[in-house]
Amino acid sequence: MKATRKKAEHTVAELLAASRTNGRAVTGLVGTLGALNEGRAWRVLYGERVRLKGYECATCAALFAADRESCSYCGSVLRVVDNMIARIVDFTRERAIDVQVVQGSDSAAISAAAGGIGAFLKTTRRR
Repeated sequence: MKATRKKAEHTVAELLAASRTNGRAVTGLVGTLGALNEGRAWRVLYGERVRLKGYECATCAALFAADRESCSYCGSVLRVVDNMIARIVDFTRERAIDVQVVQGSDSAAISAAAGGIGAFLKTTRRR
């Protein structure tokens, strides 16, 4: 149990540090959804008690944090998603992206520092 807790603490700390320093992570709903929509996320972390509302494109399934007139990818109508965390979990599983719920004090840490959610980004190799 202690080893699992230490690993969770380390993962949250790594996410927060990477989002501030090296661009290998994003935090908050806007950044996380952007990374998911663009296929740049390889792992998503969210706090266990986080409740977020958002929007989903009825045609291409892109996810958005803010209400807008239409999908910025395909122009279709958006629908309200009251439980965005559940939709994000489904979205990540459909695309084989790792998703991890963060519990206890680590959940409070990710909620306070990152808006309750964040994502590690894929690295791109330069040639």
